[in-house]
Amino acid sequence: MKKKNKELIIYFISSALTSVLGFVLSILYSKMFSPSDYGIYSIAASTYNLVLNLYCGWITSAIIRCFQEYENKNKIDKFYGSFFQLQIILGIIFLIIPNIIIWNLNIDYLLKEIFCVFTIVYYFEESIAIINTMLRAKKEAKQYNTNTIINNMLKIIFVLVLYYVFNIENVIVIVLSLLMTEIIQYIYLFKKLHLKKYFNRKLFDLKIIKDMFKFGFPLIGVALTSWVLSTSDRYIIQYFFSSTEVGLYSYAYSLGNSLFNLLIQFIMLAAYPNIVTSWENEGREKTEEIIKYYLRLYMLIIIPSIVGVICVAKDFFVGFTDIRYHGSYIVFILTCISIAVLGLSQYTNKAWELTKRTNMVLLLNLTAAIINIILNFIFIPKFGYAAAVVTTLISYLLYLIISLILSRKILTLKINYKSLLKVCISSAVMFLGITIFKRYVAIEVIQIKVILEVLIGIIIYGIMVFALKELNIKEIQQMITQFRDKVKSKNE
Repeated sequence: MKKKNKELIIYFISSALTSVLGFVLSILYSKMFSPSDYGIYSIAASTYNLVLNLYCGWITSAIIRCFQEYENKNKIDKFYGSFFQLQIILGIIFLIIPNIIIWNLNIDYLLKEIFCVFTIVYYFEESIAIINTMLRAKKEAKQYNTNTIINNMLKIIFVLVLYYVFNIENVIVIVLSLLMTEIIQYIYLFKKLHLKKYFNRKLFDLKIIKDMFKFGFPLIGVALTSWVLSTSDRYIIQYFFSSTEVGLYSYAYSLGNSLFNLLIQFIMLAAYPNIVTSWENEGREKTEEIIKYYLRLYMLIIIPSIVGVICVAKDFFVGFTDIRYHGSYIVFILTCISIAVLGLSQYTNKAWELTKRTNMVLLLNLTAAIINIILNFIFIPKFGYAAAVVTTLISYLLYLIISLILSRKILTLKINYKSLLKVCISSAVMFLGITIFKRYVAIEVIQIKVILEVLIGIIIYGIMVFALKELNIKEIQQMITQFRDKVKSKNE
């Protein structure tokens, strides 16, 4: 348990800093780009993500799931060598074919330019994804943490330089900054981690690729249906309205998704390798206890985060985003709730991933995706772009319920109800405290008001979870000491 705590601290630092940097970028985007331009970028990015997931979305899942198996067989160098060399081939194909298609389509020229840059981004982005997955599987959380923070800092720097120094005042700067960031980081990691050794023809094993593809093939369908669930609504909005509405919706959705996805993933980044190891070596009962442990941490973080977002979202949009985006704060709130619900399904879906029955994940995604599309075509024309996030929330709720019911035969999702009650009470008191502050304390500078609301919420929640003995100071001190000692020993 001590090792898991240290990993969680490292991943939390990474996720927290990434979240802050992501928010900074989002605020910059609202000041730099109109909703219409941001809508064009969103369509291009959504299309790229769809093609990316269909093309190679199975790779990272296969690596994290089968790492332990190949390490036990002493074939880990061949395992990684096969994937890194495969990526060269996939990168060349991805650069050529999409460009031939995109430049023969009758679409907006800016859209073509953005997607063209994305085809170059692909090789470096996916290679870094493989590297980071390798680090996760090996439980080298510190290096993963460093990679993530550097990546986000470089993006901000390059966006500012391209926009303000080189005066490139359209949304292509987002993709160019991504390209420059990925190239620099790839070169750095290639040298630091001595990846050259994996580019040896003797380490390429087609059998490994075939076995991993067999495991990951259903995940291609999962990627497609996941894209439908999270992204296809942009195309439906574009069909019925315009790129301006797409931009408003995409901006608020991306903001909520980036915030809550990071909160969710920092736990799962540490959890998944430990869950897989436990399943392989210790069996069902121990695995259920580990999932229960991480699920408690999930509730401890996500519930107060949702309550906090509900309290401060409107003030945040007024204070930190351009006036053109203010009205989309409702989308932001509902997106945060939707992503939190989806995050719970990661724990119920572990039953299918651990037993390599990924076809069940595909079936669940497909069901939810069909429901989502039907609801979007019914409600978006009547109620506008905001209806899309409501239909997404409904789809995610149905997804979670079905997954929970079906997965019980393999893994029982154990919930610490006593802990959950304490978290809910603490969050309710936090909500009351922020509400009283907003009503009775007048602060003219809205940005300062938002910061104080957040700080007050954190303080009240922290006091409550300690008062209710949901968290223990000695436990936290022990975790911090262990983390500090680990960092110190590595530096020495």
